[in-house]
Amino acid sequence: MYGDPQRLRALAGLLAREAERIEASASRLERSAAAVAWESTAAGGMQRQAAHQAKAMRQVADRYAEAARAVQQHASATDRQLERIHRAESRARQLLAGLEHALVGGEPAAAAVGRVVLGSPLPPPGHRDWVEVAGRLAGLGVAR
Repeated sequence: MYGDPQRLRALAGLLAREAERIEASASRLERSAAAVAWESTAAGGMQRQAAHQAKAMRQVADRYAEAARAVQQHASATDRQLERIHRAESRARQLLAGLEHALVGGEPAAAAVGRVVLGSPLPPPGHRDWVEVAGRLAGLGVAR
C-alpha cells in the first residue's frame, strides 16, 4: 500500500491547523503576560518566563507546519506514483491483451501469456511492479 493521498492531505490539514492553534496560544500568552498590571521582580520574572514559553511554543508550531508541508508533499508524490502505476498497468494489460488475441485468443489466456512472455506471474492490480512489467514488455519489443 502506498498511502491514500486524500487521507494524507487530511492529516496535513490537521497538522497545519494545530500549528495555527499553537501559534495563536503563544500570542495569547504574550498578550496576557504583557497586560499584567503590577510591577515587581515576580512580575518581571513571570513576563520573562512567558516570553520564553511563547518562543518554545512557536518552535513547536513551526515543526507542526513543517510536518504538514512534508505530509502534503508526500501526498502529491503518492498521487504521481499511483498515476504512474495505473498508466503502466493499463499499457501492460493492453499489450498482453494484444498478444493473447494474436497467440491464443480469449480473455482467460492473459495471465498465461504474461507468465510465458515475462517468465513470472502478473502482479495484482495497482501494484508498483506494473511499472517494471510495462518496461519489460517494451524491452521485449512488444510495445511497438
